[in-house]
Amino acid sequence: MPRRLEVAKSLSFVRALRWVMWALLALAVVLTVLGPPPWLTTRIQSGTWPPLVLLVPTALFGFFLVAFAIYRFSLVRAGHYNAAKAFLQVGLGVLVLLFMVRPSLERYRGAAHERNEAVDLAPLLTSPDPVARVAACEALAHRPKTDPAHEGAKRLASSDPDPRVRAACSRVR
Repeated sequence: MPRRLEVAKSLSFVRALRWVMWALLALAVVLTVLGPPPWLTTRIQSGTWPPLVLLVPTALFGFFLVAFAIYRFSLVRAGHYNAAKAFLQVGLGVLVLLFMVRPSLERYRGAAHERNEAVDLAPLLTSPDPVARVAACEALAHRPKTDPAHEGAKRLASSDPDPRVRAACSRVR
């Protein structure tokens, strides 16, 4: 009788783990089957979200598989489940995970290459329209210092006849 109580105490985490596992599986399946939603692909292409987000369904399935293996092998260890069935189920799960990795990596690589290239702002800095020069300077303020148009913005910050352009270009660092 004490053996049964000891096993029951050691398996108390299994009930909570079961619900976490099924939630992970359901989320991974939905995200894998439906693919990324359109709003997510738009944000990835615009550069606001990293393309690594596309690997989330595969990672969720991997977490599910780890939790499932812990769940099954703890039941095997307690003598409540057949070891051969547990190895077969976990092995099939690993096989499914391996089949999921390649398409998600291809989707990740494709999204990384589809990323929109930055627009060259140098022609806008030499535009006769002061509003275009202001817009170019405001955009340059959010770009890295390695952008070649930074030199033109610094030149406009001190020599442009329009005060709005000078003010906007002075914020470019």
